[in-house]
Amino acid sequence: MVHPGGLEAQRHHSRTLRHYGQIALLPPSRTGSGGVRYYDGDALLRLQRILLLRRLGLSLAVIADVLDGEQEVTDALRTHLALLEQERDRGSGEGVRARPRRDVRG
Repeated sequence: MVHPGGLEAQRHHSRTLRHYGQIALLPPSRTGSGGVRYYDGDALLRLQRILLLRRLGLSLAVIADVLDGEQEVTDALRTHLALLEQERDRGSGEGVRARPRRDVRG
């Protein structure tokens, strides 16, 4: 079991873990005296998946669906990619022009 202080050394803040627990995305494996949350190996694997999917841009709601088996991860990523492509295409059609680059050499 690992408690949030140990995870903070791995750059995971206890506030994030508490939020994930509140939205039932990553409940603690057990809670000790004083409300200290502990996470077992399965929970840490789940946390790794959550963090990876967040880095890929998925929302917490979609991540919850993926982890709960309600949506396949490949389907979620394809949908996300399609949305990103639509956003890119909308942006490219607005006539945005790049400014000429200034030479900043001395």
